[in-house]
Amino acid sequence: MSDNKQRVREYKAMEAILNGETPEKRILVGYEGKKKKQGNIESPLTDIMKDVRMPMFCGSCKKVMKKDIDNQVWWQHNHCFDCQITLENRLIIEGKYDAWKEKKVIQNRLAKYKDDLQGIQEFYDKKSVTYLNAINPELGAIDREEYSVKNPEEWDDKVNESVEYFQNLISALETKLEKLNEVV
Repeated sequence: MSDNKQRVREYKAMEAILNGETPEKRILVGYEGKKKKQGNIESPLTDIMKDVRMPMFCGSCKKVMKKDIDNQVWWQHNHCFDCQITLENRLIIEGKYDAWKEKKVIQNRLAKYKDDLQGIQEFYDKKSVTYLNAINPELGAIDREEYSVKNPEEWDDKVNESVEYFQNLISALETKLEKLNEVV
């Protein structure tokens, strides 16, 4: 529907409301294959938004998550603060808390090293890089910095050395993580 038709329909609805009348009712119809379906049309972002919103109830204990601390803990562990306290308490009683904590630290390091390795591999293809820095945007003054590889062979050697270094770090941490997974 064009914007103009939509605007005319909205004006008619406002006029009907101001006159004390009931505005025209509309039903949205969506199509699914050859069948018609009535009701709300589901957006392609619906599933994505389910993943980024904190649910109202904890998935583990089914309690309402209304505290600010629940929000922080849910983003890290996918359950409420009370469930996290219960989990950590159980791990302390079983003597597995230190291993669990070390496992979390290793998982964070592993994620960072993998991200660094990906950054190196993306940067490797660029033999020259240009940075534009706005000095005074109102006047249009821009500082331009250009960097380029002077010795491609040395560049390749350093990049390969860095990639190998990060791959060794990642494999060592993954081995350590597998051992900790057996404990916790």
